[in-house]
Amino acid sequence: MANAYQARLDYSRNDIQAIQAWVEDSGLLHTSCEHEFERFPECLPLIRFLLIQNKAEMALELIEKLYKRDSQVGRLGSVCYVIALKVLAHWQMNETEKARLAFNALYEIAAPEKWVRLFLEDKEIMLPFLKRMPVSPERDHFLKALGETIVENKSIPDQSI
Repeated sequence: MANAYQARLDYSRNDIQAIQAWVEDSGLLHTSCEHEFERFPECLPLIRFLLIQNKAEMALELIEKLYKRDSQVGRLGSVCYVIALKVLAHWQMNETEKARLAFNALYEIAAPEKWVRLFLEDKEIMLPFLKRMPVSPERDHFLKALGETIVENKSIPDQSI
């Protein structure tokens, strides 16, 4: 399990070779995503690896299974991570509307809790969505945490989404 956390750290450092070595050593890739999901911490870097490899469809299969399982048992923190990965997968597949809907679901859960880390890990993709959210103290909190300037009392339009 500690290796899974190391793989997440490797991802944040953009050390693709280290992540690939971990995936190969873990054996998770050869299970067709049918392994037991009690290995949740290992699923997150595996999904990120699949996205790095442009295998968004395969990543979405695992994302949907994790989402279903974790939402049924009320694992809110896990659900948020899975939704964040769903945003990335749809974005990669150029499914902008699905990415936007997933982002809105993520924001609805994360904003009251002020869970910033979900947005920090993939700032370049999350930020345009976040800027389009209605002005609120939560939105401003996230923008500040991401190092962005806040436009007073206005939602920032972004035509790219």
